[in-house]
Amino acid sequence: MRMLKVLACIYDYDLLRDLMEQARNCHTVKLLALSTLPKDVKIVEALDIDVCLLECDADQKELRNFVMQLQSQQEHPRIIYLIDRHDLRFGAKDLLHLHECYCLYAPFQGKYILQELTKRKEESQHKMIHGIKEDRMASDLIQSMGIPVHLNGYHYLKTTAILLLRYEREIASMKQLYKDTARVHKTTVSRVEKAIRGAVDYAYRSDPSRIEINGRRPTNSQLIHNVCEKLKARLHEEERELVL
Repeated sequence: MRMLKVLACIYDYDLLRDLMEQARNCHTVKLLALSTLPKDVKIVEALDIDVCLLECDADQKELRNFVMQLQSQQEHPRIIYLIDRHDLRFGAKDLLHLHECYCLYAPFQGKYILQELTKRKEESQHKMIHGIKEDRMASDLIQSMGIPVHLNGYHYLKTTAILLLRYEREIASMKQLYKDTARVHKTTVSRVEKAIRGAVDYAYRSDPSRIEINGRRPTNSQLIHNVCEKLKARLHEEERELVL
């Protein structure tokens, strides 16, 4: 099994030294430790890093620029912040809303950090397997409604429905869902909304019965929630079959 490759950018020298000492005896994490942020974000891509461990005491403008550059990479690493629970300065709240960003809260110890990284690795592997199922089932559902793969709206609809599913009990507004989908596909909210509406129009013109909800042409919101609910039902059904 591949080791988790971690780039730790930590200004606290004592914590950095403790983390490096703990990592020497850890067989699940390969650590590259730096006392400052890399000048060129491409180093992360070149080293095939899985996780960037960032200390939030860094220069705030520099940190934000570094994070935004990481997020712009097609295959970007997960980002984990070391942060004081009571110290959300520098606009950390905005950064924390980005995808694949997590927090480890003070007080910090090298052993604790490595344990959390290992835990995240296991969770990530589980999500990857589960995510493949979600993607496959969502694809089947959307195509069964008459929306073909070549339309951008097909891909945006699939992403938005899966994001809605993953929010679980959290309240997810359509505005936030569109925003998140746009970030995933590196496009704009208006293009996401327009493309999904266009996909609905395409399917409705071709065969209304395949996409209608309660005998009517669905709105974007209705279709997204419909796909999400059907996807949730199929996943639950598959889980029950596995148990039996």
